[in-house]
Amino acid sequence: MLALTTSPVFLESRSNRFPLGYNGLYFQSFNLVSSATTGLPVPQVAPHSPPNYAGTGLQSELLAGTPMITTSYANSQTQSFSLESFYFGCVTAVSSEFSVPSQCDITVTGYSGSDNSVSNAKQVCSQRFQYNPSTILGTQQQAFGAIKGCNNIQFALIQFAPPGGQKATGVAQSLLLDNVKFSTCSK
Repeated sequence: MLALTTSPVFLESRSNRFPLGYNGLYFQSFNLVSSATTGLPVPQVAPHSPPNYAGTGLQSELLAGTPMITTSYANSQTQSFSLESFYFGCVTAVSSEFSVPSQCDITVTGYSGSDNSVSNAKQVCSQRFQYNPSTILGTQQQAFGAIKGCNNIQFALIQFAPPGGQKATGVAQSLLLDNVKFSTCSK
Protein backbone atom coordinates (compact mmCIF):
# COMPACT_ATOMS: atom_id res chain seq x y z
CA MET A 1 0.00 0.00 0.00
CA LEU A 2 1.20 3.48 -0.83
CA ALA A 3 0.48 5.91 2.00
CA LEU A 4 -0.06 9.42 0.70
CA THR A 5 -1.98 12.38 2.09
CA THR A 6 -3.51 15.61 0.92
CA SER A 7 -2.85 19.28 1.32
CA PRO A 8 -3.92 22.00 -1.05
CA VAL A 9 -2.55 24.45 -3.53
CA PHE A 10 -0.08 24.74 -6.37
CA LEU A 11 1.17 21.21 -6.39
CA GLU A 12 3.53 21.92 -9.25
CA SER A 13 5.47 24.62 -7.42
CA ARG A 14 5.63 22.92 -4.01
CA SER A 15 6.44 19.36 -4.86
CA ASN A 16 8.56 16.83 -6.71
CA ARG A 17 7.68 14.32 -9.39
CA PHE A 18 7.30 10.74 -8.24
CA PRO A 19 10.51 8.80 -8.81
CA LEU A 20 10.44 6.01 -11.39
CA GLY A 21 9.64 2.71 -9.73
CA TYR A 22 8.05 4.11 -6.57
CA ASN A 23 6.94 0.88 -4.85
CA GLY A 24 7.24 -0.88 -8.21
CA LEU A 25 5.06 1.54 -10.18
CA TYR A 26 5.44 4.89 -11.92
CA PHE A 27 2.91 7.59 -11.05
CA GLN A 28 3.11 9.56 -14.30
CA SER A 29 2.10 13.23 -14.04
CA PHE A 30 1.69 13.00 -10.26
CA ASN A 31 3.59 15.10 -7.77
CA LEU A 32 4.76 13.80 -4.41
CA VAL A 33 4.20 16.41 -1.72
CA SER A 34 4.88 16.35 2.00
CA SER A 35 2.37 18.21 4.15
CA ALA A 36 5.14 18.43 6.76
CA THR A 37 7.11 20.76 4.49
CA THR A 38 4.21 22.74 3.02
CA GLY A 39 2.52 23.26 6.38
CA LEU A 40 -0.26 25.36 4.93
CA PRO A 41 -2.91 26.19 7.55
CA VAL A 42 -5.75 26.72 5.06
CA PRO A 43 -9.07 25.00 4.39
CA GLN A 44 -8.32 21.84 2.48
CA VAL A 45 -9.01 18.20 1.89
CA ALA A 46 -7.80 16.50 5.07
CA PRO A 47 -4.89 14.07 4.98
CA HIS A 48 -5.89 10.46 5.38
CA SER A 49 -2.41 9.37 6.51
CA PRO A 50 0.13 12.20 6.87
CA PRO A 51 2.63 13.45 5.83
CA ASN A 52 2.75 12.66 2.05
CA TYR A 53 0.20 12.87 -0.72
CA ALA A 54 0.01 12.67 -4.50
CA GLY A 55 -1.52 15.34 -6.66
CA THR A 56 -2.00 16.18 -10.30
CA GLY A 57 -3.52 19.01 -12.24
CA LEU A 58 -3.63 20.49 -15.71
CA GLN A 59 -0.11 21.92 -15.47
CA SER A 60 1.30 18.51 -14.50
CA GLU A 61 -0.61 16.86 -17.33
CA LEU A 62 0.73 19.36 -19.87
CA LEU A 63 4.31 18.82 -18.65
CA ALA A 64 4.31 15.05 -18.03
CA GLY A 65 1.40 13.54 -19.96
CA THR A 66 -1.85 11.86 -19.00
CA PRO A 67 -2.08 11.01 -15.29
CA MET A 68 -1.59 7.27 -14.90
CA ILE A 69 -0.14 4.57 -12.71
CA THR A 70 1.97 2.22 -14.82
CA THR A 71 4.41 -0.69 -14.89
CA SER A 72 5.86 0.51 -18.20
CA TYR A 73 8.97 2.59 -17.46
CA ALA A 74 12.75 2.20 -17.85
CA ASN A 75 14.17 -0.81 -15.96
CA SER A 76 10.78 -1.78 -14.53
CA GLN A 77 10.75 -5.11 -12.71
CA THR A 78 6.95 -5.14 -12.38
CA GLN A 79 4.90 -7.28 -14.78
CA SER A 80 1.44 -6.19 -13.65
CA PHE A 81 -0.49 -4.83 -10.71
CA SER A 82 -3.94 -5.00 -9.18
CA LEU A 83 -5.46 -1.70 -8.12
CA GLU A 84 -7.69 -2.12 -5.08
CA SER A 85 -8.60 1.23 -3.53
CA PHE A 86 -7.58 4.80 -2.78
CA TYR A 87 -8.70 7.94 -0.99
CA PHE A 88 -9.26 11.04 -3.10
CA GLY A 89 -10.40 14.63 -3.15
CA CYS A 90 -10.24 17.70 -5.36
CA VAL A 91 -9.30 21.27 -4.61
CA THR A 92 -9.37 24.55 -6.47
CA ALA A 93 -6.69 27.13 -5.70
CA VAL A 94 -8.13 30.60 -5.21
CA SER A 95 -4.72 32.19 -4.56
CA SER A 96 -1.12 31.07 -4.17
CA GLU A 97 -1.70 30.33 -0.47
CA PHE A 98 -5.32 29.25 -0.32
CA SER A 99 -7.42 26.47 -1.81
CA VAL A 100 -10.88 25.10 -1.23
CA PRO A 101 -12.35 21.61 -1.58
CA SER A 102 -14.26 21.28 -4.85
CA GLN A 103 -16.56 18.75 -6.48
CA CYS A 104 -15.13 16.47 -9.13
CA ASP A 105 -15.74 13.25 -11.01
CA ILE A 106 -12.90 10.74 -11.24
CA THR A 107 -12.65 7.88 -13.72
CA VAL A 108 -10.09 5.11 -13.28
CA THR A 109 -9.62 2.83 -16.30
CA GLY A 110 -7.22 -0.12 -16.17
CA TYR A 111 -5.60 -1.74 -19.21
CA SER A 112 -3.46 -4.75 -20.05
CA GLY A 113 -0.91 -4.19 -22.80
CA SER A 114 2.78 -3.93 -23.58
CA ASP A 115 3.05 -0.14 -23.35
CA ASN A 116 1.05 2.85 -22.11
CA SER A 117 -0.95 3.20 -25.32
CA VAL A 118 -4.71 2.70 -25.07
CA SER A 119 -4.83 1.80 -28.77
CA ASN A 120 -2.46 -1.15 -28.14
CA ALA A 121 -4.16 -2.36 -24.96
CA LYS A 122 -7.24 -4.21 -23.75
CA GLN A 123 -9.51 -2.44 -21.26
CA VAL A 124 -9.83 -4.55 -18.11
CA CYS A 125 -11.84 -2.26 -15.83
CA SER A 126 -13.35 1.19 -15.56
CA GLN A 127 -14.98 2.84 -12.61
CA ARG A 128 -16.25 6.34 -11.87
CA PHE A 129 -16.17 8.07 -8.51
CA GLN A 130 -17.53 11.40 -7.27
CA TYR A 131 -16.13 13.77 -4.69
CA ASN A 132 -18.78 16.00 -3.14
CA PRO A 133 -17.48 18.06 -0.21
CA SER A 134 -20.23 19.27 2.11
CA THR A 135 -18.80 22.80 2.22
CA ILE A 136 -15.85 24.80 0.94
CA LEU A 137 -15.23 26.13 4.45
CA GLY A 138 -13.05 24.23 6.89
CA THR A 139 -11.30 20.94 6.39
CA GLN A 140 -13.05 18.21 4.41
CA GLN A 141 -12.37 14.47 4.51
CA GLN A 142 -11.24 12.52 1.47
CA ALA A 143 -13.65 10.07 -0.14
CA PHE A 144 -12.87 6.35 -0.37
CA GLY A 145 -12.84 4.58 -3.72
CA ALA A 146 -12.92 0.76 -3.82
CA ILE A 147 -12.05 -0.55 -7.26
CA LYS A 148 -13.51 -3.82 -8.51
CA GLY A 149 -12.00 -6.02 -11.22
CA CYS A 150 -8.82 -4.00 -11.84
CA ASN A 151 -6.53 -7.05 -11.68
CA ASN A 152 -3.35 -7.90 -13.60
CA ILE A 153 -3.20 -4.57 -15.41
CA GLN A 154 -0.16 -2.78 -16.83
CA PHE A 155 -1.49 0.76 -16.51
CA ALA A 156 -4.44 2.73 -15.16
CA LEU A 157 -5.49 6.09 -16.56
CA ILE A 158 -6.83 8.49 -13.95
CA GLN A 159 -9.01 11.27 -15.28
CA PHE A 160 -10.76 13.95 -13.26
CA ALA A 161 -13.20 16.66 -14.20
CA PRO A 162 -15.66 19.07 -12.67
CA PRO A 163 -19.19 17.66 -12.29
CA GLY A 164 -20.98 17.21 -15.61
CA GLY A 165 -18.17 15.51 -17.50
CA GLN A 166 -16.27 18.57 -18.69
CA LYS A 167 -12.50 18.18 -18.78
CA ALA A 168 -10.58 20.02 -16.06
CA THR A 169 -9.29 23.11 -17.84
CA GLY A 170 -8.16 25.45 -15.08
CA VAL A 171 -4.61 25.32 -13.74
CA ALA A 172 -6.13 25.89 -10.29
CA GLN A 173 -7.91 22.51 -10.20
CA SER A 174 -6.09 19.54 -8.67
CA LEU A 175 -6.83 15.90 -7.88
CA LEU A 176 -5.36 14.57 -4.64
CA LEU A 177 -4.75 10.88 -3.89
CA ASP A 178 -3.79 9.07 -0.71
CA ASN A 179 -3.40 5.49 0.46
CA VAL A 180 -3.39 3.99 -3.01
CA LYS A 181 -3.69 0.27 -2.25
CA PHE A 182 -2.32 -2.13 -4.85
CA SER A 183 -0.40 -5.36 -5.20
CA THR A 184 2.28 -6.05 -7.82
CA CYS A 185 3.51 -9.09 -9.72
CA SER A 186 7.22 -9.13 -10.63
CA LYS A 187 8.62 -10.04 -14.05
